[in-house]
Amino acid sequence: MVIGINRVIEKNCAPKDQICNAMRVPGGESQECRVRVTTLDTSSPGAGYYEAMKLPPLALLGLALALASGHSASAQSSTARAVGPVTAAVRIDLFSDFECPACKMLHEQTIKRVKQEYALKGKIRLVHHDFPLPMHKQARRAAALAAAADRLGKFDAVADALFSQQDTWSKAGSVDDVVDSVLTPEERKKIDQLAADPEIAAAIERDVQLGTRSQVNSTPTMIITHNGKPQPVVGAVGYAVLSKFLDSLLGPAK
Repeated sequence: MVIGINRVIEKNCAPKDQICNAMRVPGGESQECRVRVTTLDTSSPGAGYYEAMKLPPLALLGLALALASGHSASAQSSTARAVGPVTAAVRIDLFSDFECPACKMLHEQTIKRVKQEYALKGKIRLVHHDFPLPMHKQARRAAALAAAADRLGKFDAVADALFSQQDTWSKAGSVDDVVDSVLTPEERKKIDQLAADPEIAAAIERDVQLGTRSQVNSTPTMIITHNGKPQPVVGAVGYAVLSKFLDSLLGPAK
C-alpha cells in the first residue's frame, strides 16, 4: 500500500561548523540549534529519509556493523533505557542529549508514545544512547544522573523531569536539584555515589563512540534498522509521521 510522502519540520542540535560545512562556507567555533524542513518517505516498506545523512551502500554497511558491535550498557543489560524484544524486526537506536531542545521535543511528542505503543507492546526494540554535545555544559552530568537513576529503577521519571524542566536547569546549572525532585530521600542519598561510578562515565563514552562510528553528528538522531538495513532519521520527527513509517516496516498486524 502506498502511504505517500510526509513533510515534517525538523529541529536538531549540531555544531555550527558542521552546518557551515554542509553549506560549503568556513566553519566557526560557536554552536547552535537549527531548523530544517525534511521528508520522511513512507511510500514503501524500507523507505527512509536521508536528508541530513545521505549514505552510500558501503557506509550503510559500516553503520549496520557499528550498531551490531556496539557495547553500550543501555543496549545489553536489563534497563529502562532499552525496551522491547532483542529479536524485534525493527530496532530504533536513539542518540540523544538531555540539554538539546530538539531532543526534548522528540522525547515529549514522539518517543514516549513510541515506547508505549510499540516497544512495550513488543513490536520494536527501542534503545536510548547518550550523545552529550560539547556545547551543552550540563549534558554529561544529566546523562550520568539519568544512568544512575536507571540503577534505581527511576530512569523514565528522571528523563521526563530533565526534559520537562530543561529550560530551567540548563540555564541555572541546577540539574541535580531537578533529579532530586523525583527521588525519595533514600534514593537521593544513593544517586551521587552511583553517578560517580567510573563505569557510568565509561558507558556514556561508549555511547558517544558508537554514535561517532555510526556517523551521528547532531541530536536527536534515530537509526531505524529493519532487515539489517539501518536508516538514519535526524531531528524531532512527529509521532504521526514516525508511527506511519514504523507501521510500513512492520507490515499488517497479525
